[in-house]
Amino acid sequence: MNTFRALLISFLLAGGLSAVMAMPVRSTAPDASPVPVNTAECEYDVAQSVQVMWKGKWYDAQILKVKDDCSQYYIHYTGWSDSWDEWVTPDRIK
Repeated sequence: MNTFRALLISFLLAGGLSAVMAMPVRSTAPDASPVPVNTAECEYDVAQSVQVMWKGKWYDAQILKVKDDCSQYYIHYTGWSDSWDEWVTPDRIK
C-alpha cells in the first residue's frame, strides 16, 4: 500500500471526513452578507449599531454575535482594533 493511500485511510478512520464536512462554508460572492440567525427575541440584533459603556464612557459599536439566551452580545468598537472586541451584557448597551 502506498503512503498516500495509508494516510488517506488513517484520516478517514479518524473521523476526518465528517470533521471536514461539518465545517461552515463562507460565501465568497462579493454581494453576499451574513444572515444572522437569532430565534430568541433579544433586545439587540446582529449587525445593529449601538453604544457600549466602557470605563464610564459610551463608545460606538456594532453587534457581531448574540448568545442564544440573549444574556451577552459580542461587539466590535467602531474605529478600534478587533483586539478590543468583547462579550458584554445588555446593561452596558444603549
